[in-house]
Amino acid sequence: MELGADTDLKFVDIEVLGTSFSVAYADIGPQDGPVIVLVHGSPATYRTFRKMFHPLTESGFRMVMPNFPGMGYTEIDKKAIYNFSSAHKAEIVKAFIKAIDINSVETLVGFSSGGHVVARVVADKEFHPIVKSLTFLSVPGGKPYSLVRPVYLIKFLGNLFYRTLSIPIIGWLVTLLFMPVFRLVDLRAKTQKSKMYSVFEAAQLILNSAKKITCP
Repeated sequence: MELGADTDLKFVDIEVLGTSFSVAYADIGPQDGPVIVLVHGSPATYRTFRKMFHPLTESGFRMVMPNFPGMGYTEIDKKAIYNFSSAHKAEIVKAFIKAIDINSVETLVGFSSGGHVVARVVADKEFHPIVKSLTFLSVPGGKPYSLVRPVYLIKFLGNLFYRTLSIPIIGWLVTLLFMPVFRLVDLRAKTQKSKMYSVFEAAQLILNSAKKITCP
């Protein structure tokens, strides 16, 4: 059950943030088992949790792992409303859980910056009866990494990179420049544009950890 093939992924359509997404996700293990929803960090996909596939599913758990927009095979929304923030990701996770009709989550797992996301999910009183517990794995704290300075410059450069991708010709040239790097690290995504947005996630990891939005 290595779940390495793209065909192992499922898709569900959600309406949230005033736009729509087709969320790619993995759903493995016994369908009648206790549900564990696992939220990846930035940039990453559901395969962050691949070493947990066998131990958890063989113990009878159902593992549900969505990919955020720009990650794996989940596309950025056509309206470009999604901004890669923990707040937007939390809304996507909540809509995703409702869309696949999960009424009880044994534990909601957040890895790296995904920890900020799951904390926001359980801060919503609507999900108090649904989520029984939280699990944080290697979650960054509430301050920017000490070697990363200045934060405001990184925010500016990150947003500049993001906006550049939408500029005709220039966006294509930037994409072309980064493609050899993506091939080298085997970054998987449905389109080249999704791969480019996944680079933007690295800057967002720093920015999100710069805000005090860990466990409310």
